[in-house]
Amino acid sequence: MHLRWRLHRAGAAVTEVNIWDEPAGAAVVRGITGGDETVPTLVVGDDTMVNPSPRRALAAIAAHGSPVGD
Repeated sequence: MHLRWRLHRAGAAVTEVNIWDEPAGAAVVRGITGGDETVPTLVVGDDTMVNPSPRRALAAIAAHGSPVGD
């Protein structure tokens, strides 16, 4: 919840996928995590992060060139 709040507060464009409602999303997460359904799993461009800190997530978004407002 903290990561979601920080990303929204920063104005990051976020697409959320409920892996328990969307089997394709669950498959993506399992592929990233080595078979686990760990959330949050974040994909920013080619960078994937499992349960990242807000600081790490925002740094990846900024490095990818995605807009982040205040």
